Amino acid sequence: MVISDYYEKYKEIVLKNQQIKVPYKKFYIIWVELFLDYLKKNNMTENKQSKSEKLTHFTNFLYNSKKYQDWQINQAVDAINLFYTLINNTEDSVSLDSIVEQIRNTIKIKHYSNKTEKNYVYWVKQFYHFLSKSILNCNSTDVKNFLTYLAKEKNVSASTQNQAFQQFSVRKIA
Repeated sequence: MVISDYYEKYKEIVLKNQQIKVPYKKFYIIWVELFLDYLKKNNMTENKQSKSEKLTHFTNFLYNSKKYQDWQINQAVDAINLFYTLINNTEDSVSLDSIVEQIRNTIKIKHYSNKTEKNYVYWVKQFYHFLSKSILNCNSTDVKNFLTYLAKEKNVSASTQNQAFQQFSVRKIA
């Protein structure tokens, strides 16, 4: 499926979503529409770039246009992340909830602390939302890209990167 095929389903989900305030729903839809138009105009509709690369290009475009305030760009990022969550949930036969449950079970078996469990679950969710494809099809390159993204885009420390990396060893065992 092409990314734009999910747009109608996305609109339906946004309109039903109780967590998005009514006045903002139309903007969530508009942001994704602008994002998809941007991808099309810049020949970025194929899966050659990761979700984060596409999002970075789009947010840079918004910043450089000087038409939008920071809060608007943040809202656009939230809307697009929700859109990608829809794509991941639709394509994955394994849901994020089931992955998190696997991680929790593995951590309990290993008798890790609750704090460690929370950290691992956090990083699994971050990776899940980073991917622009099904988590079932991810590979070591996706992991490397994620860790690079954390270092270059999010400016995380080496210890934070290592903490994120550790969740992959638990996921592999699960």
